[in-house]
Amino acid sequence: METTLDALLTEVNLPRPLTLQLWINVDTDVLTSVSTHGGMVVVEFDLDGLTTDEAHRAVAAVLWLAVTDTASLGLVVDSRLPDTGTEWEDFFLNGSTAEPHMPELLWQPQASSLRLAPQSWLFQARDHI
Repeated sequence: METTLDALLTEVNLPRPLTLQLWINVDTDVLTSVSTHGGMVVVEFDLDGLTTDEAHRAVAAVLWLAVTDTASLGLVVDSRLPDTGTEWEDFFLNGSTAEPHMPELLWQPQASSLRLAPQSWLFQARDHI
């Protein structure tokens, strides 16, 4: 369904998440969820089902967007979220200094840091990100 930016912004402010599909190519999409948490907009990208190369491209694009947007509070790539139940939003919004666990990738502008966990699938792709 096609929509306008104004309609999307109105939907984001509703109490339920807005789900979108972003297409990498004609066969591959990234399921995207946009919601608000503590007054901030939270965007989640589901990379499940992507090939490693497609996932690397998606992460590189999202990292570039997060780093170049001065309003970004951070970026987490974490394949364990369903298992851990971690709420990274609270980590960024409350300014906590201890992250719940080390994810594959953690970027924080206020700490001027980008960390990749050695066990991360992204660690092998660090030259591409």
